[in-house]
Amino acid sequence: MADTPYVLCIDSHVLIQPGGLKKLIDYYDSGLDDGNLLQGPLVYDDLKAISTHFELKWSNHMWGQWATDQRGIELDAEPFEIPAQGMGLFSCRKDSWLGFNPEFRGFGAEEGYIHEKYRQHGKKTMCLPFLRWLHRFDRPNGTTYPNNLKDRYSNYKLGFEELGLDTKELDNTFADVMGWTRKG
Repeated sequence: MADTPYVLCIDSHVLIQPGGLKKLIDYYDSGLDDGNLLQGPLVYDDLKAISTHFELKWSNHMWGQWATDQRGIELDAEPFEIPAQGMGLFSCRKDSWLGFNPEFRGFGAEEGYIHEKYRQHGKKTMCLPFLRWLHRFDRPNGTTYPNNLKDRYSNYKLGFEELGLDTKELDNTFADVMGWTRKG
């Protein structure tokens, strides 16, 4: 349990843009967060290209495709609302955290799910252009955790049902993994 009013969760293989953490604390101290979920643009290995958010479309058994909103290109640009973002780095006030479904297991399905949960509770998911983060996708020694697509499907199913979302596209996306015939 966090001892501070603000919480930042980051993957162990994520690096934050210099100065980003200080700007995040200043943002909270200014009271601009409104209890929203805060994230920043993902920076690619070339240190130039960024993705400001996820478009909520199915691709490669994930509910989200990386995208870039021009409003997030400049480091000092104004924060703006996004549909979702990768969860390698996210932040919120401790008292506004809505939590993941306690039945989630394994890897995957938090992206999109947690963002929709915030929206359903009258909150926003915001991109803070100054809060840039580099995510090391390359794993020279492979991943150290199981990445089981059946676990991911189960998590999505739990999350979608919790939020009252239609599961037809979800079921069709995972039909090959689960050994089902796709529905019309």
